[in-house]
Amino acid sequence: MPNLITLKNGLRVVWERMPRLRSVSVGLWVRAGAMLETGEENGLSHLNEHMSFKGTPGFTARDLAMRMDMIGGNVNAATSKTLTVYYANVTDENLEEAVSLLTEFVRRPSLDVDDLEREKNVVLEGIRMAQDNYEDVADDLISRATYEGSALAQTVLGATDRVKGYDRSAVRAFREKHYHPANTVLALAGQVTREQVWALAEKYLGDWASTEGVSEYPRAKTNQRHFLATDAPSEQTHLCLSYPGLPMKSRDSYAMMVLNNIFGGSMSSRLFQRIREASGMAYNVYSAASMYPPCGDFQMYAATAPASARSVLRQMEEERVRLLTDGVTQQEIIQGKTQIKTSYVLAQESAYHRMASLGSGILVRNRVRTPSAILKGIDKVTAEDVMRVAHHSLGKPGNLAAVGRKATTLVDWAKKELYGG
Repeated sequence: MPNLITLKNGLRVVWERMPRLRSVSVGLWVRAGAMLETGEENGLSHLNEHMSFKGTPGFTARDLAMRMDMIGGNVNAATSKTLTVYYANVTDENLEEAVSLLTEFVRRPSLDVDDLEREKNVVLEGIRMAQDNYEDVADDLISRATYEGSALAQTVLGATDRVKGYDRSAVRAFREKHYHPANTVLALAGQVTREQVWALAEKYLGDWASTEGVSEYPRAKTNQRHFLATDAPSEQTHLCLSYPGLPMKSRDSYAMMVLNNIFGGSMSSRLFQRIREASGMAYNVYSAASMYPPCGDFQMYAATAPASARSVLRQMEEERVRLLTDGVTQQEIIQGKTQIKTSYVLAQESAYHRMASLGSGILVRNRVRTPSAILKGIDKVTAEDVMRVAHHSLGKPGNLAAVGRKATTLVDWAKKELYGG
């Protein structure tokens, strides 16, 4: 069972003992992501993540790298729309060193000017790499179409010109605004005891001065119908459709998971079976539901030869209408719930996945759902629940983004022929 305590400075600590393991996964979770950035700050969450590894007053970047290698585990970090996490997967005997190391990253980065200029170039290379990946380009484009005018439309990496212009004061100011105890969660899962967790949390994080309150996620909602295109010399046309989804705390979140599994989230799903198996027009085709604190979206994606793009779009639209018209079968409901539960149970046997569930749950949702509660929630989903969510999402006007050769022409055609202008 998960355990939760709050230190005097407001930092929350959540952990779960997994006694059969000899390993521990530990993470420091910070509310700092693209969704919490203004337009003038876009990319600063990700840049701060990079700068955390570039040295502290007591350790050079090489020293930190040596310490990472000495504990022999996996030490890394990641930034998303909602958060930044610094984590380590180690043996139980190296737990204290892992917590010490993560604390250095989060609390004491030097933010050296020369290091910053070098690391900005690394981030810019990451942006160029993403621009060469047309699936990523299409994903960014559909986010802009879906959330235009809100922070969720921004990319995690940031815009090139913005990143180039950031100086040390901008990086530090953003860090001071978001990196503080009330905005941070320490999460652990694996071979740990209550006594260990208390001692390590107090030793490495108990004296961290509290300076700010919790960063609040801004309100956002999906927009009404945008059609965006980027012409690019790609071998495939990348197609993205998005529809309104659900916020994280929605009671229908489990029904959305089952809907996604049925529609495009599995090999037996309708999109996969029709477009890949029956038509042979795509290697990569799927749907995905994204949930954020204030809102969410439901997306479809397919990559296909330019000559097949119109046919694929038409088939995606036909499957959407068929679902809304004919509903779902009981067999699809049973199979979808079984697949979701099996995937979830298998993931919970990993210390990292359990730690991530605990850390992100407390940081973003302000709660932890127990495995038994999640499995019960999935079990309770009915065909009526799925169809209610389907009409809420796929029954609303959607957005289209396309990337590839003559993508603009394709979008103009789809806007007129498939989506009523």
